[in-house]
Amino acid sequence: FSGDLASPQYADVSHLIYKADYHGAFVSVKSSIAPSLVGIGGILVFETKNTLKLLGKDNITRCVPKLPCEFEIVLDDLRIGFLGKNFMTKPADRASKKLRGKKVFQL
Repeated sequence: FSGDLASPQYADVSHLIYKADYHGAFVSVKSSIAPSLVGIGGILVFETKNTLKLLGKDNITRCVPKLPCEFEIVLDDLRIGFLGKNFMTKPADRASKKLRGKKVFQL
């Protein structure tokens, strides 16, 4: 998969990325409406409907709101960017519930 929006696999891949569990992955804030949030990164230790709790390199847990942020997840050598507003659900609901319609997520 090349990441091209015109690719026929884009919808399938975006749904798989949406339903994945990211606990333990390194997540960082790529951009945000609030400039103080940009650059915050760490291991995702807890996720709620509206927030991510990240454990930084300094062993401080930071609570980051999903709505105003664009995040980047690093999995091995793969980097995935996503908008927090597309992940405004509980992680258990996101993984188990069937998605209605053919919604394509903006990654």
